[in-house]
Amino acid sequence: MKIDKYIVRWHYPAVPFLEKNIHYTYCYLTFGDMTYAGFARCVPSDIFSKDKGRKVSLARVLKNAELPKEERTKVWDAYRNMTAKKRW
Repeated sequence: MKIDKYIVRWHYPAVPFLEKNIHYTYCYLTFGDMTYAGFARCVPSDIFSKDKGRKVSLARVLKNAELPKEERTKVWDAYRNMTAKKRW
């Protein structure tokens, strides 16, 4: 997903053999030569939800990047308007 000077992308890595039923969602925010990361993790009793993982990981990456409120608002608005068919 591209928002002005920001690029946001998500990654859902395969889990190691010892951690069955644990899902991870990683979010990466890139602008300029800086890349920030945030992640969400399901515990075995959780039901995996791609949308929930994206929201949690996006919130964490925005916190890590320490963006101004106006920039965070742009990113959240772009996320809310993102459709399943949209390519980034």
